Amino acid sequence: MEITLSEAEMNVLRIIANLRGLVARANNITNQRVSENHTQDVEFDGLVGEYAFCKIHNLFLDIVPQPRSGSYDCKFYDQAVDIKATRYKNGVLLGHSKRNPDVDVYVLCIIDGFNVRFPGYALADELYVEANLTTLGKYDTPVYALDQSKLRKWKNQ
Repeated sequence: MEITLSEAEMNVLRIIANLRGLVARANNITNQRVSENHTQDVEFDGLVGEYAFCKIHNLFLDIVPQPRSGSYDCKFYDQAVDIKATRYKNGVLLGHSKRNPDVDVYVLCIIDGFNVRFPGYALADELYVEANLTTLGKYDTPVYALDQSKLRKWKNQ
């Protein structure tokens, strides 16, 4: 599953991501990124993933910049979905060390310029198992990680 976004869409998403970030920081909401990338870039990529997923599936994207912590990105077939975005082509699906009880499904999103690809997804119970617990890069905080080869594939793939 893949989509190409326009430059105009990306520009609008950058503005919304910046607004979301400002609101989050003003409300002391910590970005729990496990990336060496700048927080604003991580927030932008996250919004790009949310937008692309919602656009493909004709879902509503909540763009209101209000404090959000511990929720999900959208509902898809009555399942609460959290989209995890990365720019690494071989990126893995990551879940924070503390499981979010509000999320049913985690979706991996790979961003390459204006192209957004969704290699697969995992149910929360599939991601959050002891065998998937690891540490990445310079971060000592454990995370749950699933390689792309272990993700469920979309029916149209």
